[in-house]
Amino acid sequence: MKKLLLSLIVLGLLINWMPTSAEADAPVTNIPSITRTQSGVFHAAIIFGEAVDGFTQSDITLSPSGLASVTRFTGSDGDSQYTIQITPADGQEGTLTISVAADVATATTGGEGNQAGSGTVAIDTLGSTLTITPPTGTPTGAFDVTFAFVPTVTGFAQDDIVVTNGARVTSFTGSDNDTSYTATIIPKVTGNVQISVSADKAQDDLGNGNIAASATVAVDLPHGIMVMEPDDGPHNAAFEVMIMFTETVGSFTASDITLSPSSLATVTSVTGNEPTYTATITPANNKSGDVDISVAAGAVQDSNSMNYPASNTVTVAVDTERPTVDSITAPTTAQNGDFDVTVEFSEDVYNFDSSDLSVSGASAPSSWDEGDDGDDEYTGTIDTSSISSGRTGTVTISVGSNAAEDAAGNGNSASASSVDKTVTVDKKKPTPTIGSVSGTKNAAFTINITFDESVTDFGASDISLSKQSGTAGGTASGVTGSGTTYSATITPTGTGTLRISISAGAVEDGAGNTSQASANVDVSVDTEGPTVTISAPTTDQNGAFDVTFTFSEAVTGFTTGDVTVSNANKPNSWKSSSTTTYTLTLTPTITDGNTGTVTIDVAADVAQDSGNNGNKAATQATVDVDKDPPTLTITAPTTDQNGAFDATFTFDQDVTGFELSDVSVTSADKASSWKSSTATEYVLTLTPTIADGATGTVTIDVAADAAMDAASNGN
Repeated sequence: MKKLLLSLIVLGLLINWMPTSAEADAPVTNIPSITRTQSGVFHAAIIFGEAVDGFTQSDITLSPSGLASVTRFTGSDGDSQYTIQITPADGQEGTLTISVAADVATATTGGEGNQAGSGTVAIDTLGSTLTITPPTGTPTGAFDVTFAFVPTVTGFAQDDIVVTNGARVTSFTGSDNDTSYTATIIPKVTGNVQISVSADKAQDDLGNGNIAASATVAVDLPHGIMVMEPDDGPHNAAFEVMIMFTETVGSFTASDITLSPSSLATVTSVTGNEPTYTATITPANNKSGDVDISVAAGAVQDSNSMNYPASNTVTVAVDTERPTVDSITAPTTAQNGDFDVTVEFSEDVYNFDSSDLSVSGASAPSSWDEGDDGDDEYTGTIDTSSISSGRTGTVTISVGSNAAEDAAGNGNSASASSVDKTVTVDKKKPTPTIGSVSGTKNAAFTINITFDESVTDFGASDISLSKQSGTAGGTASGVTGSGTTYSATITPTGTGTLRISISAGAVEDGAGNTSQASANVDVSVDTEGPTVTISAPTTDQNGAFDVTFTFSEAVTGFTTGDVTVSNANKPNSWKSSSTTTYTLTLTPTITDGNTGTVTIDVAADVAQDSGNNGNKAATQATVDVDKDPPTLTITAPTTDQNGAFDATFTFDQDVTGFELSDVSVTSADKASSWKSSTATEYVLTLTPTIADGATGTVTIDVAADAAMDAASNGN
């Protein structure tokens, strides 16, 4: 605001002041006038036509001096513009002239004295005047009063009007920026009523508060009785009612006051001095309702024995009835965790904290989830964490006496036992037990399942079957039963150990606790016939050999007659036998010098396992029989030799065991090792021992059975 004012001042200077040639030598002094009326501290500018020296606060004159004073001076030598702060005096109104005499400052350059200058500003710190105009004459009832301000004001309201002697202010009219306001005054008693407005309740457009004003009105009311409204009810204890008369009375006692219905309360005392009395009214016990309070016509006389007319009637709510707990709503089934409880009172109550709920066996709600102060119904969550997992407990819920209060302050009565609730908390998981199963099962069988408490929705899908060994498997079906006892049909497959179990969480009890896992029950199952493996020699045979029959499990009923062979003879008894392994000696019937194949077979169902399952047919076994001995051809040079030469030994089939020692020679020495050898061909270097100049013959022989073929036939 200061910057805006200064800018306006400078702008006015630039527009309105143009120095003449005669003034050009002396610095011009310009003090722009301020057009807006000032009611508080403000600033003014003093502007010279050029920089000056020697200008101080004492060079400034304010006229008339009683309107204001300079309270701050800003500027120094070498400045061309100075600012002063001016503070108006309180309770003043007029035009203030701000002036600077000639030659009080000199130009910084040249030394010429300044020209004189002045400016004006309107000052108003008086505030608004207020005239209160009451009615003429002596009012006998309500009357209007006018409040006139000069100038207009803002902020004046009905509450700013103060009246005495029990009168009331009503029907206020007028709004901001009005000069005239009206209010209706309703007197209570005969006598003087003073109407006043304190200073500074309203403000003029300069922000000045109004001047205080008052007026007194003499009131002469006809005979009348006013029963005043008491404190807000409902009341649950003795309360006071003020009763005012417009004139003096002969006497006034409790019996002069009428209460209707009289059963709700009694007047217990009347105190005071005319014309104002205070009656103490006490509500009856365990009652609630509205009681009308009045003074009947003729019940009271003035000092001249003239009857007073009937008073007004005041209706007051009384309530000494205690709120009751109508219901406590809680779950009727077992719970496995926290649960909600709802308390409903017979009426709206207050100060009912969640901690006021009486809870045994658990913890009361930390706060109400639903229900605010003044409601009749509250809902909160009971904390059951004190009942540990795997255990059960009982939670009782009740409301004690005076846990809450109604609007009248009556504490509630304790909840009745028929309203109190008991809730079972069950955090124990039901445990299933599967009955034992004996023997080996090769067909559907029944199992029994028992739970330690009732469960629901138990079905075949809740039974787990898993292989523990072999190829065991199976399916569950046909579950029957309810509550704690059930049975199911298990249809096994494969052979081995089948594990039967019930996984954790398969079913729930009535509280919603999921079941624990059962102990495992392992059952031996065998629904597959045993397999039989025939083990026979894998190399060529040239005589009797053993064949072993191995079953995958113990069997009975297997005899030598169950073995079918070709090209061989079998004995009538086993060479050796056990429940799973049988050995038989077979003698090939293939004649010497020939080869052939012996076949061995075991048909299906010739032997049975413990489950009476017949065996599966064996895979045929074959044994090659070779009674054809290997032949040997010795190849040597056909021309005369005069030095070492090679002899080759060729067999018509693979042989083993052919050594250097098996070769007999004459008239020659054998090398210490074969020159080369394979399974069918051996090469040996021979060195003749015939003397030089002589001739002779080297002979080479290999005896029979020096080497063996795969069937151990000698060459």
